[in-house]
Amino acid sequence: MFFLFIFNVKGGNKYVTFVSRKTNENIKYEVFSIYQIEKEDYYIQTNFNGEDAYNSFLNTITNRSVKDFNVDITTDDEILTLSTCANDNTYRVVLHARRVVE
Repeated sequence: MFFLFIFNVKGGNKYVTFVSRKTNENIKYEVFSIYQIEKEDYYIQTNFNGEDAYNSFLNTITNRSVKDFNVDITTDDEILTLSTCANDNTYRVVLHARRVVE
């Protein structure tokens, strides 16, 4: 189980931090994309037909962002996706972040 501690992209902080209840470990993610989109399943895809398809997916979700976070993403990164409903369940607000290993 995790607890969300920090999330404030608008204020300049581009990190999401979780603390594991089991290990008491801080797990830090750096936001690289945030956007609003109509209901779809593409952004939560987890299976890809090769590295090129996965790289294309990463480029698509990065380019959808309403803000340029200037974060380089590779196919080796561990990606976190958070989404919630908006506008009477018409849209999704989506955030993607990569795990930061310190």
